[in-house]
Amino acid sequence: MKTEKWWLESGEAQADKWSSFEIPSYEARSQLRKGVYVKALFAFKDGERERMWIEVTGGSSTGYVGTLLSTPASVDERILKTGTEIKFDPSHVIDIDDPEGL
Repeated sequence: MKTEKWWLESGEAQADKWSSFEIPSYEARSQLRKGVYVKALFAFKDGERERMWIEVTGGSSTGYVGTLLSTPASVDERILKTGTEIKFDPSHVIDIDDPEGL
């Protein structure tokens, strides 16, 4: 997902740049289900970046749909806020937290 003021960066590309930056396997990232939390890297027009949590709410034709759980610290809520619907694909996922432990 990309807008004029923010977009999601590829976790795969970031992992390739930094050896200390590990992401879950493609298999794990491609088998997400509703209710799982994922972390994604958000980039902003002003150059800021934030890692924020999204709750998976369903699938889309290109991957997943979720709700932003985190409160952005770098931008005004008119640009991005908690509760915003986020569309993303497995390449954007940099961490997974399954609250049900499955």
